[in-house]
Amino acid sequence: MKADKELKRGDTNWKISDTGLSIFKWKDKRCVHLLSNYHDPRIFSIVRRKSRNGQIEDVNCPRILLDYNMNMGFVDKLDQLKSNFGLDRRSHKWWHRIFFHFIDICVVNS
Repeated sequence: MKADKELKRGDTNWKISDTGLSIFKWKDKRCVHLLSNYHDPRIFSIVRRKSRNGQIEDVNCPRILLDYNMNMGFVDKLDQLKSNFGLDRRSHKWWHRIFFHFIDICVVNS
């Protein structure tokens, strides 16, 4: 993959593994790294960004980033709904905490 300094705003760099896992690098102001097994790296959308001189310019953006930004609030919503139920128990065994976390998610989803 290209170095961060070689990329200009809106440039992307991606690779796909043999197992279908895609890694993306997209540069806006800084480089953003994303990993997906669902998104096609060739699908782009246009987003509007302000440049340093204040003008608005259109920048290519991978679809994976738009999906991430659209759905990232659901983790906070899940934590809020999960806090209403008292199944969070202290345990020295790590797998107990994971088990009760999944039970909480099942209760919220039902």
